[in-house]
Amino acid sequence: MHLEAESTLTQERLRRFHRWNYYRKDYSRKIAILVAALVTANSWVSYVIAGTWNLALLALLVIMLLLLALLLVYPTISARGQYRRRPAQRLTARYTFDDDGFEMVNDGDPDLVERISVKYDGLFLVIEQAELFYFFTERNDAFIVWKYDFTEGDVDELGRYLAERLGPKYAWDK
Repeated sequence: MHLEAESTLTQERLRRFHRWNYYRKDYSRKIAILVAALVTANSWVSYVIAGTWNLALLALLVIMLLLLALLLVYPTISARGQYRRRPAQRLTARYTFDDDGFEMVNDGDPDLVERISVKYDGLFLVIEQAELFYFFTERNDAFIVWKYDFTEGDVDELGRYLAERLGPKYAWDK
């Protein structure tokens, strides 16, 4: 098996990864929405019982709504900041996939040459989606390779091979 891909990490791709990775951790979004709903319900019940708004409850409600808004936009803010800190030359990488692992080469700038080899057995997790692969080397660190960036080889074959080789370390996410 031999596949090649050349991938450019745009701000939108990075934002999408941050949003997906952030929301999958500990069900962050679901917890935030649940907490906001509980605080809102508690405030309304207190209002009905007391017949008036308690200033502390009103302040708590406003704070929870602000935290919920921040929680929902945090991945976008985080992605923008990380994208701006990276030199433009480091955003395009060439990937070569073989039977044992893959190699990422980033030589857009002669002063910033980067070559990383990763064995499939050393991966933390591989997640395949309809449009891309996430190759996690650690819990929160992943290589992102879009399926339409492959220039050589069969992408479906790579997915089947990874599923067979990695077993529980491979997941398909809709």
